[in-house]
Amino acid sequence: MNRTTEPTANLLVYEPLSASAPLGHKWAGLYCGPHFCQSYHRFWQYLRLMGLGSTLGGHPDAYIEAFSSLQTLWQDQTSGKRRILIAGAADYSMLAHLWQVFQLYPGSLEISVLDRCQTPLKLNQWYAERRGISIRLLESDILLLEEEEYDLIVTSSFLGNFDPDARFELFNRISRLLRKDGQFISSNRLRPQPENQRLPIEEERIEQFVGLVEKRGRTLAETSALPLSELRQAAMDYIMDRRPFPVNGLASIENIAGASELTLTRAFYLQNRQSATGLSIPTLNDGSQYVFFHLTRA
Repeated sequence: MNRTTEPTANLLVYEPLSASAPLGHKWAGLYCGPHFCQSYHRFWQYLRLMGLGSTLGGHPDAYIEAFSSLQTLWQDQTSGKRRILIAGAADYSMLAHLWQVFQLYPGSLEISVLDRCQTPLKLNQWYAERRGISIRLLESDILLLEEEEYDLIVTSSFLGNFDPDARFELFNRISRLLRKDGQFISSNRLRPQPENQRLPIEEERIEQFVGLVEKRGRTLAETSALPLSELRQAAMDYIMDRRPFPVNGLASIENIAGASELTLTRAFYLQNRQSATGLSIPTLNDGSQYVFFHLTRA
C-alpha cells in the first residue's frame, strides 16, 4: 500500500525548538564525545527550526495515527500500566507525539527513553519537566539493554545505524524486550544502495547543502544563538558524518523479522509530497520514500 503525505505543520504538537535548540547545541559539546554523534545532536534541532529536518521521517501524522489506534486497543483490554520504550532519540519529538495522544491517560503509562548518548536524554528530560511528564531515562545501547517487558517499542529512522548483520541482532533484542503481543513500530527511509555499505559522501551536494543552511539561517537571526559562520561549520560537519546503512525495501525488514519471532502486522510505503531541500541527504526532508511498519511479538 502506498500513501502520500501532506505537509504536517498543522499538527498541534508542542515542540519549543527555539528554546531547546541552543540547549542541544551546548549539551552535545559536553556529552557526545564518546559516541561520535556531536555533529548530529548539536545541529539537528537547528535544522528543524529551519524547516529542513524531517521530523519523525516527515510523517508524524502516521505515528499519531498508530498511537491513537493503540490507545483505543488498550482501553478495550485489561487495565494496568502500559510500558513504552522510545529507542534512539534524536530529540524529544517522539515523546511529544506520544504525549499528544496519551496525555489524557498519564496514570496508565510508563514511558522510558533510551539512547546511548546523554544529549538526547537531557533534551527529553527537559521537555518532560516542562510538560509534567514522568519518564525513565536509559543511557544504554539497545543491544546491551537487559530484558524487560514492553508493550510498545517505537523508533524512527533507526535501522540506518545498523549494518544488515547487526539488524538481525537488533530485531532479536527487540523481540526479547517485548511482551507477548507487544508491538514494534517504526519507519525508515528507503534507498537503492547496497545495504552493507554506508552511504558515500557526494561532494557535489556538500556546498549545495551548506549554502541552503546559510540561506535559511538568515531567517533565524532572532531565534538562533548561532552566528552564520557557526551554522556553516555545523552544516559541513553534519553532512560529512551522516552516512547511514541503506534500507532497500520492506522485504529486507520482513526477512529479519521472520528470524526474530516478530510478525509483520501492518506496513505501507510513504512518499512525502514536498521536498524542503531539493537535495537527497540523510534525515532531511527531501521527498524520499519511506516504509512505515508494525511488527508484533508472537
